[in-house]
Amino acid sequence: MKYFIIINLHAGGDNAKKVWPAIQRQLAASHADYQTLYTAYPNHAIELSEQILDELDTTSPADAVLIAAGGDGTLHETLLGCQRYYQAHPHDHQVPIAFLPVGSGNDFARGLKIPLKWENALADILSGATSKIINVGHYVDLDHHLEGFFTNNLGIGFDATVVHLANKSSLKTHQFFGKFSYMAAILNVIIHFQGFHAEIQPANVPEVTFDNVFLLTTTDIPYFGGGINIVPTASVFDDHLDLVVVKKPSL
Repeated sequence: MKYFIIINLHAGGDNAKKVWPAIQRQLAASHADYQTLYTAYPNHAIELSEQILDELDTTSPADAVLIAAGGDGTLHETLLGCQRYYQAHPHDHQVPIAFLPVGSGNDFARGLKIPLKWENALADILSGATSKIINVGHYVDLDHHLEGFFTNNLGIGFDATVVHLANKSSLKTHQFFGKFSYMAAILNVIIHFQGFHAEIQPANVPEVTFDNVFLLTTTDIPYFGGGINIVPTASVFDDHLDLVVVKKPSL
């Protein structure tokens, strides 16, 4: 196998940077053939994954694997880059993506029962003989004329605001308190967030409306927000998404 590792050293409040030397030692001990690409700015993993696939299109190794090393954001960017590349090159061989969770949330790893200890997760990647096909969510934003893909959740309201605030928080990049950035954001949003009106139009079903909506999330995994179990039965291996609607609660 030839591994292409896209790593965000700032993931998990710089946790990835702290454990990276140990990851390299485990790779060396396993005699792994790998190449490392480091993200330098937001959305850089999108560009890097497209770059890798473009190079592989020339060399065509059938045993290549992309490893997204970081948090859920790093995985999402890697996936998005791959999706964009395959849209432009629909006949190319699709390269498997593996996830090495060294971020602060790691909800995708929880949802797929990937070990949260990077040592075990890396050992599984290096010993893995087969890949599995998962379902990936696709969305179209009509307001901003954008479209994208997601492995975890797509949310409007509470959860989207929590993620937005957590990513902006100074706690997010702190080595010790990074994992509390979501909790701090949750408390902030519970106090200040105002409910909104939502109209849902499922396929072949009459429209459903909700007022004073606090949280509206469609999800492909059980978890969001750094380990909150919102839909225990959700799975990337079934053929549907789950929708969660919560009205604005009192304090």
